[in-house]
Amino acid sequence: MPVDNSVTSVGWSNRGQHLAIGTHNGDTQIWDTTKGKIVRTLGDHLARVSSVSWNGSIVSTGSRDRTIYSRDLRAKNSIVTKHVSHK
Repeated sequence: MPVDNSVTSVGWSNRGQHLAIGTHNGDTQIWDTTKGKIVRTLGDHLARVSSVSWNGSIVSTGSRDRTIYSRDLRAKNSIVTKHVSHK
């Protein structure tokens, strides 16, 4: 990754096959660790992703842009909830 898009948070899925990586530019990358490749990139945050957490197929991310997204990765339009202005 380029220096301006460094890793800022990581979280393993419950089963341990997927890894969510939050980045400095606001993306969240979902990696399949058995294949060693990115399977999905989520780009809704406007600032660095400071926390990542899994609950089954739902991954939640918190960002310095003061939003929290929960996404169901089984769905194409994956945002389940959005919280704005958290502190």
